[in-house]
Amino acid sequence: MNSGEPIPTLALQDYTSPTLVTTYRRLFETQNSQLPCTSFVSDFPDPHWKQWRERLYVERLQERMLQVKNRWLAVGKDWEAVLFERIARAFGLNQNGAAFEKMAQSFPFPILRKIAEDQQDVEALFYGQLQMFPATCMDEYSKGLVKRYRFLQHKYQLETVVGERVSFGRLRPDNFPTIRLAQLASLYSRTPALLSTILHHKQLTEIKAFQLLQVTPYWRRRYQFEAGQLMKKPKTREFTLSFQSLLVLNALLPVLYAYSQWEGSDRSEWLFEQLEQLPLEQNKWVSKYKDMGFSLDSALDSQAVLQLQKKYCAKRHCLKCAVGFHILKQSQ
Repeated sequence: MNSGEPIPTLALQDYTSPTLVTTYRRLFETQNSQLPCTSFVSDFPDPHWKQWRERLYVERLQERMLQVKNRWLAVGKDWEAVLFERIARAFGLNQNGAAFEKMAQSFPFPILRKIAEDQQDVEALFYGQLQMFPATCMDEYSKGLVKRYRFLQHKYQLETVVGERVSFGRLRPDNFPTIRLAQLASLYSRTPALLSTILHHKQLTEIKAFQLLQVTPYWRRRYQFEAGQLMKKPKTREFTLSFQSLLVLNALLPVLYAYSQWEGSDRSEWLFEQLEQLPLEQNKWVSKYKDMGFSLDSALDSQAVLQLQKKYCAKRHCLKCAVGFHILKQSQ
C-alpha cells in the first residue's frame, strides 16, 4: 500500500570492501569469449573439485528426476513404463531421441509386455509406430513385419506417431534408427521387466541384459530395409561400452534415483560409485574444460562439467560457483 512512508533500504557500500568489488569486476566482468576463471583453474584444489562435481551432478540428476516423476504419474505410476521411455530416447541418441521417445509413448506399456515373447512382433510394433516400412520393393521379412504390425494395430487400436520422422543423415551405420530399434526390440523381448532386473545388480557396468543382446538374423547383414547388397560378414550388433555407459547415464540412473526416493531408500553413495566406474564422456565441453585445467577422469566429471557449463558458466553465475567463490576468496 502507498502510505507515503520511505521504503527501508539496506546500503552495502559501507560494509563491502572496495578492493573486493574491484577484484570482482576485474576478474568476472569480462566480455571476451574466454571464461573468467580460465587462468585460475589449475590452482583450484582437487578435493574442492570433487565436492563441487558431486553437487553439480545432484543438481543435474534432480532436474531429470522431476521429468521422471511427471512421466511416472502420466503412465499410471508404472516404473517399468517410465524406464522404457527413457531407454527408448537414449537409443535414439540426439538425432532420433525425440522420435523414439514419442514411439515409446504412443502405446500403453502393457502391450509390450504381452507381445515381448515374440521378438519380431516387438520389431513390427516399433517400426510400424514410426512408419518406417518401405513403400515398395519389400522383401519377405519386411512383408512379414508389416503383416504383424497390421494385426497389432487393429487388435490394440494403435495410432502411428505423427510429427516425428526418424533421420539417417550424418549418422554412422551402427547408429541408424533401424539398427537401434532392432537392438531395442531384442532388449525388451528378452527383458521386459528391465527395472526389476537391474535392481538386483550391484554394478551397472555388468548388466547381463545388455550383454546377451541378439538382433534377429535379418539385421545382422543389413542396415536398412532396402539394403541392396548384403554384408559379407554378419554383425552381432552388440553394445559398445560407450553406448552402455550412455544408457546408464541418460536412462537408468535418473529412474533408479527417482525410484529409490519413492521406496524410501538412499542410493546416493552407490550412485556415485557407479558414475566413477563409467568412462569419461567425449564431447566439446569435456575437451574445453580439460584444456582449462580441470581434472576429469570419469562420467561423474563429464556430467558435472555439462551442468557447470549450462547453469553457471554460460550464465556467468560465477559467484554461485565454487570455483568463482574460491578465486574471489583467494584474491582478498
